[in-house]
Amino acid sequence: MKNEIYITEEESKKCQKVADAYAEELEKDDIMLLNVGRYGFVMLQYCRQPMGIDAAMTFTDSREMFHFLWEEWFIGQLIRIAEELHMENMDDDAIFDCLSREKQEELLRKRLYFAEKAGIDRNTFH
Repeated sequence: MKNEIYITEEESKKCQKVADAYAEELEKDDIMLLNVGRYGFVMLQYCRQPMGIDAAMTFTDSREMFHFLWEEWFIGQLIRIAEELHMENMDDDAIFDCLSREKQEELLRKRLYFAEKAGIDRNTFH
């Protein structure tokens, strides 16, 4: 079997910056990112004992990783807010729409914060 490389060294460094940018926040949601060398980065999520990890995802592209982690973080915030305000039966868009303009902007500014920490150009958001 040939030792195939799935991620370049440069992209691995970019992914590490993304992982570092989100690390503290994702730890709160029991999400772990692991650098698995030539295979890229693996995200482990939803650890349930005694069965183990429910979800795993591999990343070899820093931009894709950034956007996925942003969505995970953002949805996690909306879920927490919904629980606090007893809006559990509402979908994410409805929860967001119920927030004050200031709270909406606070949440959305966090994306710029993560991008800056990760060295992602905010002009390339899609």
